[in-house]
Amino acid sequence: PFTYSSVRLDVRVNNRGSNNNNVSLICRKSDAGWFEFDIANNGLYEILYGQIRPDNTVAYTPIADGGSNKIKPGLQENEYGIVCQDNTLILYINGTETRRLEDKKYLLPEGKVGISVSSFRDVPVIVDFYWVKISQP
Repeated sequence: PFTYSSVRLDVRVNNRGSNNNNVSLICRKSDAGWFEFDIANNGLYEILYGQIRPDNTVAYTPIADGGSNKIKPGLQENEYGIVCQDNTLILYINGTETRRLEDKKYLLPEGKVGISVSSFRDVPVIVDFYWVKISQP
């Protein structure tokens, strides 16, 4: 129920399925849009700008992507974190700063945080969230 301008969001997850899935961390979600950090258990990640269209579908615009050998694939535990502070967006994977960028286009000032899990082709998706921590950066 809270709105944050500067926030850090951390999670510890365990992939218990044998599929390719994304764990998503979201910040600054408002009517203007949101930033979404998708971390896949195959070693890849994306940072996206999301927005609800007038027809109530979601449009995503990629901001950055890459890979990290810090992501433990398969049936293993991972800790992911994001920071949204001023115009800076930071992704942490298992305690390592993986990506830092400056948003000069969307300039979302504040919003809510969230988490999600998704898979685009494989089921079942079974991911345990051991904990979620919201803090000031």
